[in-house]
Amino acid sequence: MLYETQAQLGVFFLFVLCGFLCGLIFDFQKIIENKVKNKFFSNFLLFFCVFLSSFTYFLINLIFNYGELRWFSLFAFLLSFSIEKTIAQNMFALTRKICYNIKHGRKKKRS
Repeated sequence: MLYETQAQLGVFFLFVLCGFLCGLIFDFQKIIENKVKNKFFSNFLLFFCVFLSSFTYFLINLIFNYGELRWFSLFAFLLSFSIEKTIAQNMFALTRKICYNIKHGRKKKRS
């Protein structure tokens, strides 16, 4: 074994942070894609974000996990990526709803 068992928990949380970071990268890609309507640029940006996320995952895996691909690291990365995408999607929808209600002067119905 190359490293202590206690270090695996730290590696797990590192991959969780890496998944959140890659989720944020894709959120910024979606924002830029909505602002720029050029199809070639949005496809290039999507390819770049996929490449950057893959590179980040494998670089962190190489540095902190000695290049060993383990299920827990891939699971932590994908789980945190999915959670970040869900949280961001709900947060953006709530922000859009609040801004729409402020702009149009609508209030909540009281029951």
